[in-house]
Amino acid sequence: MKLLAATVVSLSILAMEVAVAQVGGTSTSTSAPNATVEDSQTIYIARSGTQQPINGPTEHFTGAIRIEPLITAHDPSRTTIAKVTFKPGAREAWHTHPLGQALIVTSGTGWIQQWGGPIEEIRAGDVVWIPAGVKHWHGATPNAAMAQLAIQEQLNGNVVEWMEKVPDEQYLKFAFSAQPKTTSPSVAAATPSAQNSQTINITRSGLHEPRKGSAQFFTGSVMVDELFSSHDPSRTTGGKVTFEPGARTAWHTHPLGQILIVTDGTGWIQQWGGPIGEIRKGDVIWIPAGVKHWHGATRNTAMTHIAIQEKLNGKAVEWLEKVTDEQYRK
Repeated sequence: MKLLAATVVSLSILAMEVAVAQVGGTSTSTSAPNATVEDSQTIYIARSGTQQPINGPTEHFTGAIRIEPLITAHDPSRTTIAKVTFKPGAREAWHTHPLGQALIVTSGTGWIQQWGGPIEEIRAGDVVWIPAGVKHWHGATPNAAMAQLAIQEQLNGNVVEWMEKVPDEQYLKFAFSAQPKTTSPSVAAATPSAQNSQTINITRSGLHEPRKGSAQFFTGSVMVDELFSSHDPSRTTGGKVTFEPGARTAWHTHPLGQILIVTDGTGWIQQWGGPIGEIRKGDVIWIPAGVKHWHGATRNTAMTHIAIQEKLNGKAVEWLEKVTDEQYRK
């Protein structure tokens, strides 16, 4: 377990800086100042509850908002992730992201609006893609809270450009007139034409049917649900993977690293040459670029995680040999 816990303390120290840089505060770099952490070739876990949330700064947020940093960018990866919880009526100011942003709504109901467009309703399980440079805001509805994972990449140290706040008049006029839209041409699976547009896309919960993990790359019963693909200039992709007891990936590497967020159950992860470590619901795992590893369920419990990785020259993973029963049972 030494392999996995070595940098948890360092991650916790970074929490405040990362949260402000990701979705609040100033547009500053999200890179960790601790070179030994960033340059490490060791897989590590930030345990559930070790990242202390902060209040969203009033300069860029209206209402009660809590930001929990999950991961900072680790070179050569550019991805940062935070969990943001909006109380009813809370929202972000208008803003843009230089390389776009993906949102995964984890609970509740919220609103999102692109500049010049209608307010759209977003619900638990929806996945939202916001193209690079598109001015928008998102937050809770007046009567319901909402939580989301905010996934974005930094460009020259910046992940967001903040603009003016959303005034009550602008926000509430939709609450007392027609209800926000829940369907529109933009509410669809991301097609190639949609990927290149400047329109926010919402993929509704359940729209994508999970597929079985290929027996070439997985052992046991595995279901893969693609959440979002890369949208140029972003290179980040995301999926939800569910492993039944005893199921696991083959050994593999990622050219720009990988982030795992365990959403349910208990699993195992192992770096080549190291011990097997346990991962649990709420844990966030960073796998450095090029590190050979595998992950999956334990022998007796299922496990689900969200997997976030970036493509390099169109490729996000290099598959290697499968994990033998002997290796898995050690």
